[in-house]
Amino acid sequence: MKRSFLFGLGLLASGQVFAESKLPFEVNLKVDGGVWLVSWDQQSDAASRFGSDAIITNYKIDNALAQSLRFDLGLGGLNTHFEYAQANVSGDTAMTALSAGLGYTFDHFTMVTSYSKADFSGSMNGFSNVPDSYSSGTFTTDLLIADLLIFYKKLGFGLRHYEYEFPQDLYVVNKTSPNDIVVGTFGEIRYTGQFAVLAYDSDVDFNEGGNRWRTAFYGGYGRLKPTGEFIDQNNPTFKANFNNNQDMMADGDAWFVESQFGYIWQTQKFGFNWGAELGYRYNKLVASFPVKANYSLVSDFTTELSGPYFNLKGVF
Repeated sequence: MKRSFLFGLGLLASGQVFAESKLPFEVNLKVDGGVWLVSWDQQSDAASRFGSDAIITNYKIDNALAQSLRFDLGLGGLNTHFEYAQANVSGDTAMTALSAGLGYTFDHFTMVTSYSKADFSGSMNGFSNVPDSYSSGTFTTDLLIADLLIFYKKLGFGLRHYEYEFPQDLYVVNKTSPNDIVVGTFGEIRYTGQFAVLAYDSDVDFNEGGNRWRTAFYGGYGRLKPTGEFIDQNNPTFKANFNNNQDMMADGDAWFVESQFGYIWQTQKFGFNWGAELGYRYNKLVASFPVKANYSLVSDFTTELSGPYFNLKGVF
């Protein structure tokens, strides 16, 4: 099974392991090196709730060329991988990503556990109609994903642990008029949660080979718990004096999709298998937060990651 860390980023990101054979004690080493033209975009969804009163913010990384190198080692049914990727824009590092995983295959079942960590840096733009103002700057974020998945042939399910931290626009609203802003500000928020995951991967079978189309789709639904300095400083006061002992920011609903479509070409020359893969990846995460307390903090957002990729492959 082969799923690049860069495919699952995301937001999003998670790598899966690969093996060329399930024969006992047969060792296989696979090396992948490639590039991905990454575009990362995060937008506040405040305008859909607050209209022209919202602080319209947009965080971007445009067309960053990421280079990646991945090693997959198979020993019988046991498989492991390690991958590192980095993207630069105008000489500055826009993304670094690290992924590792361990899996085991028996009959038609594959169990996979993986860990992925990524950091992003890019440009930020903000606009507010009240008062009329515009600002721009830079931002940094960090993302951590841990997956536990079970596949039967090409279909899979499992759990994802998710942590995501970034600066964003925040709004305090009153429960009686949830579409009117009481206070608008910026703050660093860290989201932690778990997702139930369903997956389809045409390349999940370890014995897949030859020239073929590659199709993969991973989707999940879960809950995100927010924490951060603004919440820590203000929640005790709001909770005690205004919110009847309720937290000012409730857990949010979130869903994600990760998709990949490409073509794999393989041949055998010079004593080993080698080939190439050309395709496109698209990932999306959407989160929204309800108004439950008398005075609630909300920070709805959407994150997208996409772009074409090209990999060279060698199997030894």
